Amino acid sequence: MPKERFEVGEREKHFFTFDGNVITKRIKIEQDGLVVVNEFRIVALGKKYEFDVGISEKHHVEITFGLFRLIELKVDGQKVHPLF
Repeated sequence: MPKERFEVGEREKHFFTFDGNVITKRIKIEQDGLVVVNEFRIVALGKKYEFDVGISEKHHVEITFGLFRLIELKVDGQKVHPLF
């Protein structure tokens, strides 16, 4: 799976990069260039990663990685788009 990059925020921008591999089950998430998740999932079941970002413009970001729904992005509870 290729890396997917997305941004959150209007005035206060935050950038996320998601790199997930279903075969090796490696998941790496970067927030603003810093690695916040770097793990291997032995079980291929889904997992949700949650982040709160922003100071003056706060957002809640959810990234769900799973076997059947590969990657899904929600910002402030709203589904943005499936990444893959």
